[in-house]
Amino acid sequence: MSAQSAGTLDKLMGQTRAGTESPFAEAIPSSEKSVPIAEHAKGLFQRTRERAVELEGEFEGYVREHPVKSVLLAAAVGAGVGLLVGVLLGRRT
Repeated sequence: MSAQSAGTLDKLMGQTRAGTESPFAEAIPSSEKSVPIAEHAKGLFQRTRERAVELEGEFEGYVREHPVKSVLLAAAVGAGVGLLVGVLLGRRT
């Protein structure tokens, strides 16, 4: 650890021990700052929902184009998961 970083750490620890406000207190959002965060979250949720609908359409199109391949793949995944669960449950006893 360099002398500069050690000095900074000592300074922060001293402030915390002395009961003074931490320099990290600014990172906690106030009620005014939380409004844009909520708006950002709503926008992110909306974009995620739109992307999920797009992926659903792509998936449905793939299944319609390759029905046999899709069924075999689903069966293989189901068998693999079943085997994994069976092995894990067999270890418990």
